[in-house]
Amino acid sequence: MIDIPGREERFQFVRTESGEQRLVVHAERRDPTPINPRIFGNFFEHLGFSAQGGILAQLLMNPSFFAQHNLPPADLAGLLENGRIAETLHRLSEEERQAFADWRPHLRVTGFGLLILDDETEHGVPLPWKATPHNAVHGNQPGRLGHSVRIGLAGGPVRLAQGIFAPHHRQKHY
Repeated sequence: MIDIPGREERFQFVRTESGEQRLVVHAERRDPTPINPRIFGNFFEHLGFSAQGGILAQLLMNPSFFAQHNLPPADLAGLLENGRIAETLHRLSEEERQAFADWRPHLRVTGFGLLILDDETEHGVPLPWKATPHNAVHGNQPGRLGHSVRIGLAGGPVRLAQGIFAPHHRQKHY
């Protein structure tokens, strides 16, 4: 084993000259690095989103811009509330976060995961996309393969975006 003075690693991987490889897990040791309070994850969905690397198209919901989300109002409200709370948690102090210590997201099978951050369907933008400015985007347009969104560029820059939480593996320490 390679021991670094003053540092107790929970996991140690050793590869020797002979080609022998060992992984040692010191379960009795506690990692002194605190867990970053800004880490947020969606552990109820497919973990491939977090393990395969990069921000994949899989992280996007409704990538084909289908106009009708077919969600009952209660499901849509629950997804939006989950998103609002999840986004708020990142901005709160440690003391303020204690008010949400027992919070659990509403769990429903909707096809939109656990939460959505934006709903601009009243502006013709498919759920859960967001357009800036609102009047530059026209949703529910006929496209080559189905629905599409038309973006008008005459008035300056236009942004069509979707809020996501980036994959967990990008965090260097847990």
